[in-house]
Amino acid sequence: MSGLKRPIAVKVRFNDGEFADLETNVKQSGMRSREAYLRKMALGGHIIRLDLTEIHETLRLLATATGNINQLSKRANETRSIYETDIIALRKQVQTVTLHVREILKVYQKAKSLFTGSV
Repeated sequence: MSGLKRPIAVKVRFNDGEFADLETNVKQSGMRSREAYLRKMALGGHIIRLDLTEIHETLRLLATATGNINQLSKRANETRSIYETDIIALRKQVQTVTLHVREILKVYQKAKSLFTGSV
């Protein structure tokens, strides 16, 4: 018996177009190797790669709003007053974060329904 972790090899043939598609899919999957990608697809059939750019942007906006809240709190403690324009700007930031979160939840619900058949 061989000392290999996976001693059984399977040969698969592709035409040029199929191989190009395979290479594209492997790169998009973010997996380490073509072999790992093919094994995962053959045994499980699902590879999910999440684009988290919207979540990162939402976290950035939330950090900005949090920083502004801290600045307003400090000013309120020092001067015992807050400008209405500051409150309006903060409200707009919170609304922007809320809209981002809602969009993320829509995408999540759509993805969830693809895999569970429910919304």
